[in-house]
Amino acid sequence: MNVSLQGAGIGVLGAPRPVKAAQICGKEDLTHARISARSGRMTSISFQCAGAAPDEDAPVLSLPPMLLPASGRRWVLRGYDAATARAIGEAAGVPFEIARLLAARGQTAGSAADYLNPSLKRALPDPSSLADMDAAAERLAAGIMAGETCGVFGDYDVDGTCGAAILKLYFDAVGGRLEVYLPDRLLEGYGPTIEAFRALK
Repeated sequence: MNVSLQGAGIGVLGAPRPVKAAQICGKEDLTHARISARSGRMTSISFQCAGAAPDEDAPVLSLPPMLLPASGRRWVLRGYDAATARAIGEAAGVPFEIARLLAARGQTAGSAADYLNPSLKRALPDPSSLADMDAAAERLAAGIMAGETCGVFGDYDVDGTCGAAILKLYFDAVGGRLEVYLPDRLLEGYGPTIEAFRALK
């Protein structure tokens, strides 16, 4: 169902009697709204309600020239595949306007649900995908079992200190021995140094 209102009596701000989309659509879910205005006055407003065929070429929102940024630059929607957008809408249960944004961001019908409801378990990559991660894990395990003292070169930023602390807690929990080295940002700069490795030895 499409409903259009015409007339200069509807203002962008301070309309005498605002019209709610839910009232126009008969309490159906609003899936599309397009607004066009000129000279600061709203000249037309149209709503497309649930059950109506989506207009795949319609802008999500049309703004008058006066509302463009001072730079004059316009937001331009990335290109997307309409078939992929429709498949995303059906699989994820989202309006076409959202589905086409997801398609433009490289999502598919199979990935959209996880994208909209992210979790660390699904978002974090497999640690084994990092170069030499499995070899490093095996070497650390062998060192712990042999009673060797292992060392970790941390970092002074938030993730560096947290990562070093987590490793230290793990080694303490399994009975391993670990020396942690956190460099001095002002004196040592960024990254490992010969002096740091000598201190770890």
